[in-house]
Amino acid sequence: MANLVVLDGASATKYIKTTGAGSSGDPFASHHVVDSGAITETNSGAIKTAVETIDNAISGNEILIAGGATQTNDVKVTLDSEAVVISSGSIAVTNTVEVSQATHDNLNLNANIQVGDADASGANPVPVYQQAIPVVTNASTSGSINTSYDPGSPFWLDVVTCGFSSAPTSAGSFTITLNANDGAAYDVLLDSIDPSVVAVADLVYQPDGGPLLCEAGDAIDVLYTNPNSRLSGLRIVTRLA
Repeated sequence: MANLVVLDGASATKYIKTTGAGSSGDPFASHHVVDSGAITETNSGAIKTAVETIDNAISGNEILIAGGATQTNDVKVTLDSEAVVISSGSIAVTNTVEVSQATHDNLNLNANIQVGDADASGANPVPVYQQAIPVVTNASTSGSINTSYDPGSPFWLDVVTCGFSSAPTSAGSFTITLNANDGAAYDVLLDSIDPSVVAVADLVYQPDGGPLLCEAGDAIDVLYTNPNSRLSGLRIVTRLA
């Protein structure tokens, strides 16, 4: 090893520590001391491992993120178009997880839907509530009203309305009857009103407590003799159950 002799800016002699013979085959190599964190054989292995881990992640291989019990900062993973694949095991989440993306796109999540602790299937379907479309039975006449609604399947009775061209003045009962599928013993008079007594031209009947569920074969019968031959417009509004 030899020291190089140089002059500094004040023309003072200074020595630079070097190694080598100063020849073309063995040139001088100056020495530089790192103040702290010098690379040693021990920590160079750790540095190599860290660099290889980053390189593997960049090249598409796996990377393990372990926060540990002392982890205080968030661990964030940002992807552009790649998928996160869990080949085995599961992810346990104890706090809220927010999933978001900057652009509108499909968010695909694979999971089994269960009904009654069993996977949903054709034999174990997911219950679906659908608001039934109203079924309206209309009838208009100046004669007697004798209209019946019987769809041949279960249904809900929502409302019965009847409008007259003017309020009837002669006595007569306007009746709405549940004609039961089980027989005459189960028939129920739902409503009976004499329009001439109440002196109104419009009648509205709604079952108490909400729509009335009827079984297949039940019918709703509306009768009125219409003694004053008023033009009437009857509506029986139901929904199939």
